[in-house]
Amino acid sequence: MKINGQFTQLSRITVKLASQSHRSRGYREMERFADELDLAQYQTDLMTMSAITAIRRQFEADAGRKDCRDCGAPIPQARLQHVPRAHRCTLCQERHERRSSPH
Repeated sequence: MKINGQFTQLSRITVKLASQSHRSRGYREMERFADELDLAQYQTDLMTMSAITAIRRQFEADAGRKDCRDCGAPIPQARLQHVPRAHRCTLCQERHERRSSPH
């Protein structure tokens, strides 16, 4: 069968080209580049996970806060009822929002 013979010949050529490209300098450079990208992604993932962990710890530490983060005064009970996880008294929160505002 002519088609089977052509397929077999094509397969041999493909294998030969693949083995040659594996040994080529360009292939080694591409592998090295891919390894560098993998390492960069791994480092980015580690930094991201570290930042998330730090934020979670800070959030958990502040969750039971009863005193204002900025001035240290007790956060009024009425504010805690409306905003259970408030970190600042009303006055300090307003100041914080004005400073953070892009206007």
